[in-house]
Amino acid sequence: MSGSSGSSGGSYSGNEDIACELLKFEAQIASPNAAVVATLVMGQELSVVISSSSGVQEIQVQTLDGAVVGGLLANRVQRLRECLLNGTKYKATVTLINLGQVRVYVEPI
Repeated sequence: MSGSSGSSGGSYSGNEDIACELLKFEAQIASPNAAVVATLVMGQELSVVISSSSGVQEIQVQTLDGAVVGGLLANRVQRLRECLLNGTKYKATVTLINLGQVRVYVEPI
């Protein structure tokens, strides 16, 4: 028996097929900037952008005035990157702030 039923932690099959305008998910902020996190409030809208540093493109979450909150930890980050590169714009709404940990809900604008 292969044991392929259930959802025991594998990759999300079909993830790459989600239309960019339908891509929505909750994620944790990776490497949060403590100084910026201290200024965040629940429900605050943030920008989701691609930043290029040292030739590497990475997704960043920023305040609307451009302060970097951190990156994103989620299974759908690769698809999000593709959608951002193809011109779809996203926002991240703060859903949890707990001792420096921040969770956001990412959705298209």
